Amino acid sequence: RLEFDCETGSEETTFGATPDILFELGLKYSTGRDVDLDLVTAHKWFNLAAMQGHVEARTYRKELSMEMTQDQVAEAQRMAREYLSRISPPAPKAAVEAASTAPLLRVVETAGA
Repeated sequence: RLEFDCETGSEETTFGATPDILFELGLKYSTGRDVDLDLVTAHKWFNLAAMQGHVEARTYRKELSMEMTQDQVAEAQRMAREYLSRISPPAPKAAVEAASTAPLLRVVETAGA
């Protein structure tokens, strides 16, 4: 089980964070609690929590996006994608190459089956 302290945690320590922790980070940035108020960063954390199934984060993300410009929402989404790319390393090159060159399987029905 991974423990995470929202008060002192940095983005680098959020790897493996639960949806509740990501949601708490969204709340923190959306209210300016112990950090500078930052709606773009708040949206990023709500988005990441929502992607992991946190229902309340979906609501907060939607409400927050109504207070943001389209450029701000786009920036928050870019930040979320960038975060995901850092915590989810790409597949090894050999695995990608093997998958792309693997023969396709074809299902053939036979009479009387």
